[in-house]
Amino acid sequence: MTVWYALAERLRRAGHAVDWMDGHAEWRCPDCFGHLRFHRVGDGVVARCVTDCRGDPGGRGERIWEAIADRYTAAFDDDADAAALRGRWW
Repeated sequence: MTVWYALAERLRRAGHAVDWMDGHAEWRCPDCFGHLRFHRVGDGVVARCVTDCRGDPGGRGERIWEAIADRYTAAFDDDADAAALRGRWW
């Protein structure tokens, strides 16, 4: 999942149409790989584990995006845009 989204981000930044890629990978809980439920909170979105595997209501989206950023940086570490991925989660 993280490799797929890192590749999509790289291709998106290169100007390719990659919106179709979003429908071919599913975000999963980074702890149990279970399904996530997305909730709108204020102006943002919180991704919560459906099984509540850790016993806390905290969001998983930030951790997933950090994993994607790690993969992106590892694959394209010469890319100045890699640092811009840190802390981003939509």
